[in-house]
Amino acid sequence: MRAGKQNRRASRLGSYRSRRRSRLWSRLVGLALGIAVLAGPALWDRYAGTVTDLSLQPTGGKGDGEQQVTLVGLMRPMPICGGGRRVTCVVDGDTFWIDGEKVRIESIDAPEINGSCQRERELARRATERLSEILGSRNFRLERHGKDKYGRTLALVKTSAGEAGEILVREGLAQRWAGRKAQWCGQDLSH
Repeated sequence: MRAGKQNRRASRLGSYRSRRRSRLWSRLVGLALGIAVLAGPALWDRYAGTVTDLSLQPTGGKGDGEQQVTLVGLMRPMPICGGGRRVTCVVDGDTFWIDGEKVRIESIDAPEINGSCQRERELARRATERLSEILGSRNFRLERHGKDKYGRTLALVKTSAGEAGEILVREGLAQRWAGRKAQWCGQDLSH
């Protein structure tokens, strides 16, 4: 009789240890998942959009002593800029930030977010969304060509689908830069 009682006790003790070990593993897995959920976005911001994603490659002089530099960007999210610090985001249809550097696409002029008519503001919203999609959905090469009068880097943005500025022009969301601001109100842009 005693042997049966000892077997039951050993069985309960083994099952208790197994449950205790299982609870410990469950807690550890839960803790690891919690840390991943909380730290994941911060790590993504820290490492997905940093200079380590880009390779700087001198491509020769431009003749005026300025050296053209090409940035090869890896695909990463390019959200539309909101409030707060801007690091990697799209400002409007021809301007964006990448790793803390403000870049203006040199070949185009896009409508202004705070444009003078409803049509310009609507086109600006669409151009901004489209540039965010273009930059966030594929790798791109950024060919830098100096700075504009506002201190923004002037650049061409080359993707596998073509130059980003030309894509926006082709889709009617920007005009080729003509040395002055484009007119978006009161004219037919279908040509």
